[in-house]
Amino acid sequence: MKGIFDFTVDTLGQCKNPSPIKLSTVEGDFVANYVKDNEFIRYNVDVYAGEKDATEKQLSNLIEKAGPRELIYFNPAHVNAGIVTCGGLCPGINDVIRALVRCLYNRYGVKRVRGIRFGFKGLLPEEGFSPIDLTPDIVDDIHKVGGSFLGTSRGGGDRVTEIVDALESLNMNMFFVIGGDGTQRGALEIAEEIEKRKLKIAVIGIPKTLITTLSLSSALLALTPRYNKQLKLFPQPTWKRIPISTALDLSSSWDENRALSQQQPPLQAMRQTSVSYQRSPSILKENRAF
Repeated sequence: MKGIFDFTVDTLGQCKNPSPIKLSTVEGDFVANYVKDNEFIRYNVDVYAGEKDATEKQLSNLIEKAGPRELIYFNPAHVNAGIVTCGGLCPGINDVIRALVRCLYNRYGVKRVRGIRFGFKGLLPEEGFSPIDLTPDIVDDIHKVGGSFLGTSRGGGDRVTEIVDALESLNMNMFFVIGGDGTQRGALEIAEEIEKRKLKIAVIGIPKTLITTLSLSSALLALTPRYNKQLKLFPQPTWKRIPISTALDLSSSWDENRALSQQQPPLQAMRQTSVSYQRSPSILKENRAF
């Protein structure tokens, strides 16, 4: 996928607070370094002899490198962070929640982290959902179960004014939004409303998807049904790594995959299998079981 994109990351202002994460500023001292604001990675890594990359002159081919900075905007003692999960379920949501809480709490010293329940609707007054406090102890084991620890729902992201009102009333100044393309569009509109009001609230979008709704990704995770004769369960989830180039063929190959899976030995109870899906649905290669 080629094209010109705007990879600019907006800031709330000048960063003046030293990061509580102690890293190095010296190259080659065998200690991890802070990431500088002028560090980038290339979006399009292809290079052609004799051809100049006009997009790079506009920095439209460069993506700002992620990682801890030496100076940060917020004083961690003043941070009031919120986490929300929206849209459909997919594997790893609870891992993300757990990692966010543990990093904020243990590495940055943020002691006020709350979870918004049941998606954006958890910020709408008529729904009556109160945020819940999140600590490392509370989220310690949530990665062992599926679904979303916070609950999720679809819709509500278009009610931007009410959502920003809720963030203000909760005194949140850091908002992590976990969701797919529709959720991230909602997060963008929320950030734009925050900017209009000149509020100092950081909105961080964390993308998730089971289908090809997010660009800038070479692979994705998807679910297909698998019949288990031994357990008499249908469908039994089987995780498959699917190249985006073939993902559009998945729906048409659904019945063929199911018929093929019935010919394979039944899964043991509580066993999950990761398999590679190749372009022909007649080829399913099991590469890892755990």
